Amino acid sequence: MSSSGSGFSGSDHNLNSEGRDPGLTAQKQIKSRITPKIVKRVHVLRQIEGQHKKLEQQFFEDRAALVDKYHQLYKPLYEKRYEIVNGITEVEGVKTPDQGQEATEEKGVPNFWLSALKNNKELLIMELDEHALQFLKDIRWCRIHDPKGFRLEFLFDPNPYFRNSVLTKTYYMIEEHEPIWSKEIGTEIDWYPGQSLTISPRKDPKNAKSMTAADICYSFFTFFKPPQHDDYTGADMVSMFKTRIENDREMGLTIRDKIIPYAVSWFTGEAVKGYEFEDDDDSEDDDDSDYYFYSDRDDEDEEGAAAEDKNKEEEDGKRKELSRWTNAEKAMAVLTLQ
Repeated sequence: MSSSGSGFSGSDHNLNSEGRDPGLTAQKQIKSRITPKIVKRVHVLRQIEGQHKKLEQQFFEDRAALVDKYHQLYKPLYEKRYEIVNGITEVEGVKTPDQGQEATEEKGVPNFWLSALKNNKELLIMELDEHALQFLKDIRWCRIHDPKGFRLEFLFDPNPYFRNSVLTKTYYMIEEHEPIWSKEIGTEIDWYPGQSLTISPRKDPKNAKSMTAADICYSFFTFFKPPQHDDYTGADMVSMFKTRIENDREMGLTIRDKIIPYAVSWFTGEAVKGYEFEDDDDSEDDDDSDYYFYSDRDDEDEEGAAAEDKNKEEEDGKRKELSRWTNAEKAMAVLTLQ
């Protein structure tokens, strides 16, 4: 069969009976078959594809604008939640103490954010973390535009662990819809002497240069000290960095997309049960939304047993996760503290 009848095959490098050179590349053979009419058609097809790309870019721009629009609409709801959780305002129907009468009940919803974070097992809240997170009064996020990305803000009441009133974690992105990540920057925590939760036993972080890997322990608050690529050299360490940075970014998205908008359902435990958030969940006449929260507290004995099982499950999960916190990783943590 001649090369002209062999489709796109160009494997025969000998001259065929017609004297043609079958050594032409497949691309040249294809071009040789394209007539001027086909060229014009392909040109129009390219224009159509270009229009599609423009629409796609417009879609991402419109989507970003839509995210900003609804983020502004969410803010008043988050502010109302903040005021109720922190006892700034009282909800209708809750009796307030008479004037001059000392209040015997705590205001707001104690340990609201601690419980919400703890119920999400992806975040791995340690026992020592809980004492500091009791002072967490709000978590917020905002989009940033130049450069692109988002910032998480953790607002704290005065506490005995660190001086910061706000801890932030900022994620920068080259592209948001992919997403293509750029870098992460966290707050440097100003620990009180001997109160750092990322060092075991507790030591003054200012003496970091004298620390060893044994002095470093895992804490939720390491979230604010993202791993740096320059601290990880060698094939094994690069793989470790990749795992840690992926976990770090996943935590950021979990807090932004799951915890902040649905904090109440994480607090009550509904989100843990695979609770589906539907449009009619805010119905004032629907008491079913409270059933799960209150029904778990009816029987104290059953609650105690369930709590014990839950604590055991949590500790097992923490031990499993901490087994990944290797000495090499601790050594890297030492480097980042110095």
